[in-house]
Amino acid sequence: MKKIRLTESELIRLVKRVISEQNDILIKKGYVLGDVNTLTGQQKDFVTRYMKRYPNEQYYTKGNVSLRSDGKQVVFIVPPKGWDKGLGPHDISSIDRYL
Repeated sequence: MKKIRLTESELIRLVKRVISEQNDILIKKGYVLGDVNTLTGQQKDFVTRYMKRYPNEQYYTKGNVSLRSDGKQVVFIVPPKGWDKGLGPHDISSIDRYL
């Protein structure tokens, strides 16, 4: 097997790509990768701090719902209206029908 070298930025890009491919369920359900920069005030500060604690996860939004996911589990930041099962973590396949 041939050895290859990756820079840190190439490795980060590769990991993010793998994570985004794993989150295919969320994309199919209409979630999009959230841009923290579109948030304002306290909400932006909160989500920015929150996501720094979980660098291997992606931030997703759909309407008023926002969540973070590693492709296997989902943790709601702002849960769907009427959601009473807690913020998480929830196995992504077990809540697929609720997303």
